[in-house]
Amino acid sequence: MSADETKWPNYREGDFVIPNYVFRSGETLPELKLHYRTLGTARRNAAGKIVNGVLLLQGNTGTGANWLRPSLADELFGPGQPLDATQYFMIMQDALGRGGSSKPSDGLRGNFPRYRYRDMVESGYRLITEGLGIAHLRLVIGFYETNPRHYIYAAAGNFGTESPTRIQEMAPTLAAANALYERRLAEAVKGDANDSLWAIEAIMDYNPEPDLDKIKAKILLINDAEDHANPPELGTVERALKQVRDGRYVLIPAGPNTHGHFSHYYAQLWKPFLIEFMKTLGPPLAAAAD
Repeated sequence: MSADETKWPNYREGDFVIPNYVFRSGETLPELKLHYRTLGTARRNAAGKIVNGVLLLQGNTGTGANWLRPSLADELFGPGQPLDATQYFMIMQDALGRGGSSKPSDGLRGNFPRYRYRDMVESGYRLITEGLGIAHLRLVIGFYETNPRHYIYAAAGNFGTESPTRIQEMAPTLAAANALYERRLAEAVKGDANDSLWAIEAIMDYNPEPDLDKIKAKILLINDAEDHANPPELGTVERALKQVRDGRYVLIPAGPNTHGHFSHYYAQLWKPFLIEFMKTLGPPLAAAAD
């Protein structure tokens, strides 16, 4: 999407290149590229660093473009909305292995270095600090998706993580269900097998629990009662949040507008909790005087 194709102020896309990047595996890339999108109004301190950044993360298989969906952008970035683009500077990155960032299908395919979450986080941190000159992030918002183990589930479009009620509404008959499956299968086969394999492998050692007690920032975690990818019945969130100094958990009950695991795409469902959470934050860092 070009600047002319979005209504949001100061929208731009760019690439940040890290030379001779060393992965945790010890493998290297001569150039690691991270693609990003930004929009909004940057406010800077006396040193010229941005102090009102908002980092918008996306699903494990998604890109920063997810945040430009009307169901998110129109609910968040407009005048008077919680992330008013006249007040904040939004950063939407394509993480390592995603979208316009470096990934196997760029050419190396099976010879692309094996990356892990720590590589994704470390390279993203360098984009924020070195590439964009961010001194302070006012807020970090993110959601994630766990890749399915078998291709047939991916081809089905993750039906198991959508709200069953929404699926029934989309496909109330066998013929409609078959047609929906075929449409999602057609979308799935457009992807690259190496990109998917590397992305799945990247999450194999994902386990944040040992480091949760190191978190100093305030945390708001929101889930949908019908999220079968992250079943609330397991109680893992409640157990984990006991280690977080200042964390709050909200479980949205199933309703006529919820979408299971994909409720994160519909900001109207969780925006009220975001507004309430932002009221608990300290005052913004001061920008340099004009």
